[in-house]
Amino acid sequence: MTKSQVSQAAEVEAQRTHCEVWTRVMGYHRPVSHFNIGKKAEHYSRKHFQETVAANHEFCEKYQLQPQGC
Repeated sequence: MTKSQVSQAAEVEAQRTHCEVWTRVMGYHRPVSHFNIGKKAEHYSRKHFQETVAANHEFCEKYQLQPQGC
């Protein structure tokens, strides 16, 4: 990388915003960064549900639904 590329990359990095991840714990929402070590490990080992757009579209076609997302 040239000096200009390095300085440009540093400028972009400086403009980034920290993304805080929140989750529901025991009935209320908390940021993951405030969890204790054990709760963080539990959170990161979870399997999270990921809905795909294709699966949602197939569901809508199967049941002939016309909601906003389909």
